[in-house]
Order: sequence, then C-alpha cells, then structure tokens
Amino acid sequence: MEAVTVLRQVVVDQAKSDAFESPRVRHAKYSLARALNAAGEIFEALSLIEEAVKLEGVQNPDHQSERGAYAYQYAITLANARRSHDATKEFTRSAKAFEQSGGETVGQKINREARAVLALSYEAPSAALEARAVATSDLVDATTENRALALLAAATSARFRNLPALAEVYLRKAQKVARESQIPLAVRALIASLDETLLGEKLNGSSSERRVSCLSLYQEAQIAGYALRHECLVAHARNKLAQQKPEDAVTALRPLIDAWQQLNAGSPWHGEALFWLAAAESSLGKQDAAARAQKARSMLVKSKLPALRRLID
Repeated sequence: MEAVTVLRQVVVDQAKSDAFESPRVRHAKYSLARALNAAGEIFEALSLIEEAVKLEGVQNPDHQSERGAYAYQYAITLANARRSHDATKEFTRSAKAFEQSGGETVGQKINREARAVLALSYEAPSAALEARAVATSDLVDATTENRALALLAAATSARFRNLPALAEVYLRKAQKVARESQIPLAVRALIASLDETLLGEKLNGSSSERRVSCLSLYQEAQIAGYALRHECLVAHARNKLAQQKPEDAVTALRPLIDAWQQLNAGSPWHGEALFWLAAAESSLGKQDAAARAQKARSMLVKSKLPALRRLID
C-alpha cells in the first residue's frame, strides 16, 4: 500500500528531526502500525504498536483519549494475530481509558464491541457470544459496517461450534447488510471468506458455484498479508485439492504457514494450514507429508474449537 511507503518515510524523517523518541516519533510509529495492520502485515504492525503503546504509557502518565486509541489499535492488531485473549484485555483497557477521558462517541463504542465479539469468536465461541453479537448489530446507532462485523462474529462463532446451518443464517444476514450500503472491502472480504469456507465444508472442499471471490476482494483492498487472509487461503486450497490440483494448494498454503510460524507458532491456525498442506503433499507422494500431518495434529489437539478438532477426530 502507498500509505505504508509514505508513513515509513515519515517515521524516518521524524526520528531524524527530533533525535529522540519524542511524542511525534511515537505517533508516527502508531500511524505506520495502523497502515501495516490494514495491509495485513501483522507481524511488523504488532512490533510497532507494542513499542508505541509502551512509549505512550511513559509519555502520558495520566489517562487520556490517546491512551484509549492506542489500546484500541493494539487490540485490533492482536485480534488479527488470533491472540484473542490478549486482544480482549486491550479492548477493555481502551474502554476504561476512554471512559476516564470522555473522548469516545457512541459509534466508536459500538465499533469496539463489534470488533471485540469478532475477536472472541475465534477463541471462545458460544451461544451467549452470538446473542451478544446480534444485540450489537441491532443497536440503533450501529453503522452498516458495525452491523456486518457483529453478524460476521455470530456466524464465525456458530461455524467454530460446528453448527454450519446456524452460521449460514447469520452469514446471510451479514451479506444482506453489506448489500444495503457500502462497507470497507476488508470487511466484505472477511464475509466472502466465511461464505467460501462454509460452502467448501458443505461440499467437502469442492465448489464450482459462482460466489464473490475473497481472493479478488483482498487483492482489490490491497491486503497482501497471509494471516489476515487465513480462511480465504484455506478455502482456496481445499477447493484446489478437491479439483485434484494439489500443487496449487501447496502454493497457497506454504506462505500462510510461514506467516503463522512467525506470528503465532503452534496455534490452531498454524495447525489448520499445516493439516491441509500435509494433505496436499500426501497426494503428491511427498515423503515428509506424514510427519507434517503429525505436527499439525499436535497443534490441533490443543484447540477448543469443534470445527477444527473434527479435522483430527
């Protein structure tokens, strides 16, 4: 993204001008972290936002709206790294900081709640979480984007609880909301990713139905990072496997696995990608496919998500 290139230079120029870790340098790093996270470059974004958050804590000893904004961005980045427990802590810290400063709008509160339930849907799916997400989507002041995010959270939770029919109900509602008004391409891509995932799981990977391609939406949104596109890439790989094109599945999965190795090694997401890579390599007759499958199993067995556990049960 062009914004990332520009903001990298801003950080360099500001650091050179101030010659120390000034508030201006810190805010330049915060802005770059936001742009990197939006582009899906989560590993670098996480490093920068952690640095910025620490500096803000030293430079702003009193709670201010800036603290709430920094904690919120940290939470979103952690959520994209699928570190939902840590993200929830930062969402809570952001809420407390804004409460003390009084610098948050109703819309911002709803957005934080929508993002928070989406983060939790990847770690602690439940009927209660889905009810909370639906309640968020029904708020009078919720924007179209926040309604879609909340319904996506409900659909994601139901999918991971291994309730595909219920997940599809929530997903169709999210798609309806998305059609009513323009929402960011990144959110549309998340919705399309879940749509392709549910369809692929229903048809055991193979799908020839015409759907909005999550890959094309991510490309249009200029999101190149792999972890942020996890569901989309796995669904694509499963479809290629079903089409008896394992080489294409390997091409999609290898960089995704590298991303999780760097970002959240040993996580269920790392394990899921490795599981399908092992399946692709097995069909190609690769000798190390069995070892990869065993390694994937060791990661997936720790997951509390029924939809992932069923891969090895």
